[in-house]
Amino acid sequence: DEEDRWRLEESWREYAKTIPVAERDDLLGAIADACGVDIPATAPREYRPMTWAQLRALAAEGFDVGAHTRTHPVLSRVPPERLQDEIGGCKEHLERNLGSPVAHFAYPNGRRQDYTPQAVEAVARAGYVAAVTTVAGSNTADTPIFELQRIDASAADLAHFAQSVSGLDLLRTRLRSGLQRRLRRSGDVREPAVPGSSERDAMDSR
Repeated sequence: DEEDRWRLEESWREYAKTIPVAERDDLLGAIADACGVDIPATAPREYRPMTWAQLRALAAEGFDVGAHTRTHPVLSRVPPERLQDEIGGCKEHLERNLGSPVAHFAYPNGRRQDYTPQAVEAVARAGYVAAVTTVAGSNTADTPIFELQRIDASAADLAHFAQSVSGLDLLRTRLRSGLQRRLRRSGDVREPAVPGSSERDAMDSR
C-alpha cells in the first residue's frame, strides 16, 4: 500500500546516502530495470537543481549560498581520506563558480550520529566560518561554532513561523516530553497539559 511504498522509498534514500556515487547509480539502475521503468536523462522540472546563473543571481541579491558537500553522503560513514574532498572540495567548487566566498556549511542529515569529530575538523580546516547541524535547539555563546543547532521553522503561515523561530515550540515540546516521562514513571498515562498547547492546537485546527 501507499504507506509501505513510502517506507521503502525512505529506506532506499537513507541507504543511498551511505554508499559511493558510482555504486549508488548502479543500484538505482538495477532497481529501475527490476521495476521495468526508464530513468530520464534529465530530472523532472520540480527536482532539477538550481543553475549557476540562478545561484549567482541569489548571491548578488544578498542571499548566503552555503555548502552541503559534493555528493550528500552521511559523513560519519565517509572514509577520512574522502572527507576533505566532500567538504573542502565543495567549498572550492562553489567559490570558483560563484566568484564569491562561501562561509557556511550544513552537514548532510545533520543528526549527531551523521557526522564525526573528524568531519568537524575538516570543516574548520576548509576555512568555513560556521556550520549547522539539524539537532534541535537554541545556541548560546558556548555552542561550538561548527556544530550550531537549529529550530525547525517550517510553518503553514506567518503566525506559526513566528512561534517556531521564537523557540516556544521547542520549549513546549521539551516540556511535554519531560512531563510524559514523569507521568510514565509514576504509572499515570494521562496526556500532560502544557501551557500554550491549547492555543497552538487551535491554530493547527484551522
